[in-house]
Amino acid sequence: PQAMASFLDQEGVPVVGLSLRCDKQPALRWKQARYAPLGSELLSAQHQRTYQIPLCVSTGPAATDKLCALLDGPSGELPLARCPDYVLGNPEATGYYHVRYEGDLVDRIGRQYASLSELQRVNLLWDLWAMTRAGQLPVGEALRFAARAAGESGRHLPTAAARGQSTIEMEPMLQEVVVVEKLGT
Repeated sequence: PQAMASFLDQEGVPVVGLSLRCDKQPALRWKQARYAPLGSELLSAQHQRTYQIPLCVSTGPAATDKLCALLDGPSGELPLARCPDYVLGNPEATGYYHVRYEGDLVDRIGRQYASLSELQRVNLLWDLWAMTRAGQLPVGEALRFAARAAGESGRHLPTAAARGQSTIEMEPMLQEVVVVEKLGT
């Protein structure tokens, strides 16, 4: 009940930032903030919120690779048995939050992209586009995944790739495309 109140009694959508700590005591680090597009007045401290977020992540394809917890503060850590190959936030797309992948998590997911379900790929794209619109992810990172999704068969992936591209400002995207083309990647 308290988790629901944190969403009902205040406006906004949370963003959960995820990063890995891979040492002798592996952990998934998390921090939360209110989502706001780049340039929004919602970025000021007076508009920040803390939510009670039921978070689920997947660290692999098996059912035992799913970890769920209630995030009830601005930041924290969840202990892991091992350092996983990747971490996918909101793997069933049932949570009301965006995920910001920090450190090398975007690259880790990229290496496992083919093993993700269509739902997971679409949800990943939406999170990447949201972070691009918030100025928290370079456009090239989102475009890298969108290019893969655009060429896939599947009902929703090409649409998610195209729709996300159309919702970001065109000038920064075009600048990034020019850089990518010059680099040949």
